[in-house]
Amino acid sequence: MKKMNKQKTRQEENKLPKSHETDVLIIGGGLAGCVLAYQLLEQGKRVIVLDEPHHSTASRVGAGIINPISGKRYSSIWNAKEVLPSALNFYRKCTDELPRKPDRIYCREVPTLRMFASEEERNFWETKRAQEQHFAQLVETHTVDELYDKLSISASYGALQFLSWHVDTEVLVADLRNALASRDALWEDFFDETLLKLEENAAGGLRYKNFSAQQIVFCHGWKAHKSSLWGTLPLSPAKGELLTVRLKSASLRHLLVKGTFLLPLFLSSASENASQETDLVRIGASYEWEQLDERINADVGMSLLESAQAIFPTEMHIVEHRAGVRPAAKDSRPFLGVHPRYKQCFVMNGFGAKGAVLVPYCAEQLALLLDGQGNIPREIALERFSRN
Repeated sequence: MKKMNKQKTRQEENKLPKSHETDVLIIGGGLAGCVLAYQLLEQGKRVIVLDEPHHSTASRVGAGIINPISGKRYSSIWNAKEVLPSALNFYRKCTDELPRKPDRIYCREVPTLRMFASEEERNFWETKRAQEQHFAQLVETHTVDELYDKLSISASYGALQFLSWHVDTEVLVADLRNALASRDALWEDFFDETLLKLEENAAGGLRYKNFSAQQIVFCHGWKAHKSSLWGTLPLSPAKGELLTVRLKSASLRHLLVKGTFLLPLFLSSASENASQETDLVRIGASYEWEQLDERINADVGMSLLESAQAIFPTEMHIVEHRAGVRPAAKDSRPFLGVHPRYKQCFVMNGFGAKGAVLVPYCAEQLALLLDGQGNIPREIALERFSRN
């Protein structure tokens, strides 16, 4: 990979040739757009990612947790046998191949404790485990307090113990963007859809300002609802807020989940063992469907802090408070596919809070579709909304 160039900004736009040709133009430089671009480049495609200067994406406020069990109904990862290996393999590949600090890794294992909130919840889990064979190996414990001396962790009804993973999505996206910029594949500018020139004949490609491309992929998150091309998609964007805190008199080595989660933030060093304790913890997450902006709410922050202290009762000092909007689909599955009218126009969006686990697999599937191969699985295909 050649030496990194400065990312192109709107002020430098006039330096572009009259026609900057590429195979695929990607709108949006968050996790989805960057992972797709990187995979396409590795396949020999010419790619350009167009993203706003000083971009702010859901990747910055995503917890980056890959959890084999999530939600009130103890749901497993969709299509886990394919999705999970795809994600873990991609992050290992990035650790091996991306220019980065020598000891940095992007994905690490995190031992997890999910506490039952009530006897009813525990009984629901027992029924769920009996019905789904892949849950049978999970271990329950009644002795959570023994794991942390001198602390009374709120786990009156016991807990599940299992393995999760944490993806440092913010650091990964920054390094992917640098790698793309080094190959002249990242340009910073505000996208104006009114300047996009599409022909109904897919063979005609497309033009946008100084760019010409054969295909365009929209990975622009929750702002898709403002698009004339994709505005009818059933997005249900949700604002989320996260805290990063420092524990004053204790440390943490498990991801704790009981409605609110407490995620230990191990330093990004490959030499560290994930079983080590850390006093830096991320707390989340909140959901808000009305005020869709990136302004933090102090009341929400205090509510998260109080919930975290109820689970892990120790003094906590807030280091950082973030807010952002997640591009969730109404049926909680991402959507991939081609526009019904413009066959050179594609979308990959709607990941919500599950981008860390779903994006690599979805990027693989969309790359095949761009190449005229295969079909998107029905559960994540755009066509599942065709009746609407």
